[in-house]
Amino acid sequence: MPLVDDITYDIRAAGPEDGGRIDALDGSFTTATVFRVESAENGFTLREVPVDPPLTKVFPDDDADGPDGPDGPDGPDGPDGPDGPDGPDGPDGPDGPDGPGGAGGPGEGRGADVGDGHSEAVVGNADGREPTFLALTPDGTLAGFVSVSYARWNRRLTIEDIEVAPAHRGRGVGRALMSRAEEFARECGAGHVWLEVSNINAPAIHAYRRMGFSLCGLDTSLYAFTASAGEYALYLSKPCRPGAAG
Repeated sequence: MPLVDDITYDIRAAGPEDGGRIDALDGSFTTATVFRVESAENGFTLREVPVDPPLTKVFPDDDADGPDGPDGPDGPDGPDGPDGPDGPDGPDGPDGPDGPGGAGGPGEGRGADVGDGHSEAVVGNADGREPTFLALTPDGTLAGFVSVSYARWNRRLTIEDIEVAPAHRGRGVGRALMSRAEEFARECGAGHVWLEVSNINAPAIHAYRRMGFSLCGLDTSLYAFTASAGEYALYLSKPCRPGAAG
C-alpha cells in the first residue's frame, strides 16, 4: 500500500461491481505541448512543440478505443497517463502513466490508449490474464486504475488503459499502478510491457519515459476514421526483468 502525501492508497484487483465507477472516472487531460511526428524517408522523428492555448482532451463515452488511454500505457501518467506529468507519478502520468494513466496515464488523466480497458477488462478472462487493478483511498474513493492483458505467444503484457482521477494526479498513483502491472507481468512470465499512447498526450509520454519505457513504433492511420483523426499512435515498450522494480 503506497503512502503518498500522507494518503495510503490500497492497490487491489477490481471486481465486476467496480465497472460503473471505473467507466465514470475522468480521464481527460490538458497539455501545453504535443509531439509532432515528422516523417523521413527511412523513419520518423518526434519534436515536442508548444500549443497555445493549452489543449484539453476529453474522451467521449463511445471513444473508449481511441487514443489515450494506453497509454493507457497511459497512460501507464497519462501517466498520474500515464498522474499527470509525474508519472504515472505523473503517470505519475502511465497515471495517464497517472497518465502512463493518465492521460492516463501515467500522464495526466488517461494514459495508454489500447482497447476498451474498462468494464470488459474488470471481469477479465477465464484464466485471469486480463485483470484491472484499482488504487483506492482509505475511504474507498477510486483514485485510479490500470487494465492489462497478457499474450503468451509473444510474452507481452499490454497496458490496455491507465487513468488517475484529477484530484489524485501528481501523487505517485500512476507509478504505483504501473508497478503493480509490472509485478503482474513478472508473475505471468512476460518478456516486456507494451502500450499505445497518442502523440498529443505529452504528459503521459514523459511519464512513461521516466518509468523506463522506450519508443518502439508508430501508426499514422490508427485514428484516421475516429474522433481523434489527426493524432498518431505511438508505441512504447519496457523490458520485464525478473525481480525488477517498477
